[in-house]
Amino acid sequence: CMAKVLFLDVDGVLNTATDFGVHADKTQRLLRIVAETQCMVVLSSSWRLHLDTQEELRTALTRGGFGDRPWQAHTSAIATGPPRTRRAREILAWLRRTEIEVAAWASLDDDVGLTEDAAFAAHNVWVNPGKGLSDDNVMTAIGILQ
Repeated sequence: CMAKVLFLDVDGVLNTATDFGVHADKTQRLLRIVAETQCMVVLSSSWRLHLDTQEELRTALTRGGFGDRPWQAHTSAIATGPPRTRRAREILAWLRRTEIEVAAWASLDDDVGLTEDAAFAAHNVWVNPGKGLSDDNVMTAIGILQ
């Protein structure tokens, strides 16, 4: 079974640079991507590293209409190498190691560093951290995943 995979950052995507937490309107936009593409969600955000932020995210996404398991996996932390390329390297490492056959993948992230690698940039949907996940971002992500 071929899977579509969406790598999810939280800060600057499901919230904004000035208003933290998890915003309901952005959660609904994320749900639209998942519903339209039937993708699985892999948490790439630093929120994956702490139980309290994991719990806050799980609660918000479940309240927003996601099931009991809003994300199916998360990337592993890589401590070495330049910090600006870390997120991309963590995602690429997950893609290399997974036993899932990945048909298509996209990354939602506010990190401009992810656009530097041309191969990665084709899969990356840059989200403006001042606004968070937008309708345009949703359409771009659906386009990459379909």
